[in-house]
Amino acid sequence: MTTLKTRQVGAIHILTPKGYLTGGEETEELERAIKHLVEEGNKHLVINLSETQHLNSTALGALISAHSSYSRRGGQMKLAAVDKRIENIFVITKLSLVFVLNLGECEALNSVAIGVLMRGYASYKGRGGEIKLCALGKRIKDLFTMTKLIMVFDHHDTEEQAIAAFAGA
Repeated sequence: MTTLKTRQVGAIHILTPKGYLTGGEETEELERAIKHLVEEGNKHLVINLSETQHLNSTALGALISAHSSYSRRGGQMKLAAVDKRIENIFVITKLSLVFVLNLGECEALNSVAIGVLMRGYASYKGRGGEIKLCALGKRIKDLFTMTKLIMVFDHHDTEEQAIAAFAGA
């Protein structure tokens, strides 16, 4: 039996199944939660497997289905906190080519957020618009520097500077 924790960080929903995902009620509970989010139009999902001890092929099928559903709708589904035993299942089945497995929950959230930002940037830029970032915290600025996104986005220390930059453009 599993219990499924759900929470939300901004537009990103996080599902944390606990216990064994072996194709019974626990897997169906996860599938129902994912289906509900999809029906609500959610496009950003992180499934945190830190409290999952085991999963079988039925559970893998549910995760693949969720990934496909989110990808088809222009969304993202990421896995977080995959332990070594479960990671081995993904490697053996070659699903490690589909899922990034070495993300902690915070990294998975950042990955989704960067994807959203990049799609927004491409959409605005494609229509002749601009996005300016302001007041980036140290962790976000470090992340943007590490991923070289700091070179893509016009960023400013304050909101006033960002607004002024629009006026000067």
